[in-house]
Amino acid sequence: MLLVCTCLLGLASLLLVVKAPTYTLWKVSVLVTECSWWWSVLCAALAFLAYYRNESVWPVLMLLSLAYSYPSVFAWWYLKKIPGDLQQSYKRASATVREHGTGLFPLLKIPSLTPRSYCYDEAHGLYLDFYRNDAPSEQACVVVVHGGGWDSGDRRQLHELNSVLASQGIAVAAISYRLAPTYTFPAPLEDLRKAKAFLQQEHRSLGIFSDCFFYLGRSAGGQIVLTEAYRSPDKDLRGVIAFYAPADMAWGYQFPCWKYVMDSRQVQRQYMGATPNEAPGLYESASANLLVANAHPPALLLCGRNDVLTSFHHNTRLLAAFQKNSVPHYLVDIPYGVHGFDYFPGGPSAQISTLAIKQFILMHTQQ
Repeated sequence: MLLVCTCLLGLASLLLVVKAPTYTLWKVSVLVTECSWWWSVLCAALAFLAYYRNESVWPVLMLLSLAYSYPSVFAWWYLKKIPGDLQQSYKRASATVREHGTGLFPLLKIPSLTPRSYCYDEAHGLYLDFYRNDAPSEQACVVVVHGGGWDSGDRRQLHELNSVLASQGIAVAAISYRLAPTYTFPAPLEDLRKAKAFLQQEHRSLGIFSDCFFYLGRSAGGQIVLTEAYRSPDKDLRGVIAFYAPADMAWGYQFPCWKYVMDSRQVQRQYMGATPNEAPGLYESASANLLVANAHPPALLLCGRNDVLTSFHHNTRLLAAFQKNSVPHYLVDIPYGVHGFDYFPGGPSAQISTLAIKQFILMHTQQ
């Protein structure tokens, strides 16, 4: 039995360094990488049991325990360097962030705030969930756009992150938007614009600044916020944050993800309403790396090297555009990270991304 467990744990550990070849294994990889602390403890316990029984697999189990500890140790190291990195990248004083983990252990205390819902577009029945603590002073507001391949997902997707930000004095508006294939690009961008206009109009009753907004998007939502931020410059937008976002739509269509993971070309066709050959200009207008220019808002990108749904090269292409146009930016680059690495709010990668987001917002809220 211990031999079988050792083999299974050994095979699963490969997902710490190898990209998942199928959709199911991609989901397993999220569990392996972001719950790695528990797998490390399990391997150590089995190793002591095997040693007690004088079974030869105990050294292998101890090695696996060390392998599974890698994400936590990496997070511990990365969390220490993020404040200095952000200060250097944005040339701003590092903000003070309260109540954050060490990366070595999963966070068990995650605040959960109950949001208030508002209809911001009656014509299409679109709502946003507004998160805020009870502080009397006005706050910056983050407009959060969910992921889901542009055809699924909902505004409750990042509830834990929204609660964490709101609990520390950063208001959050998580929006719904029109989904493909019923609605195609640029409908979600129009919805994001309407949501921001609603928030500005109601800023006094909501207790937020009218001129201090951030966009945050996850996966498909990351493409939406990046495109809107660099397609329609807005002096009230202080920064844009994107998790593993497609930044070059035509390039992404030319180099799709592995077919056993997802038919990414089909996903793009139903969102864009055409192929790049049929509508090259449309794809250019949806690609953030082609829209970046000077004086646009600073960006925070978060991605993982083992992402099988959104290639890491989307980030390299966008970073090249940022550097060419002198746009302040920082890339949270997680070597073992997969698409959805922030799924478990107390996991090592979520601790990294949450700290980076809080620092980024607080330092750009300050005048």
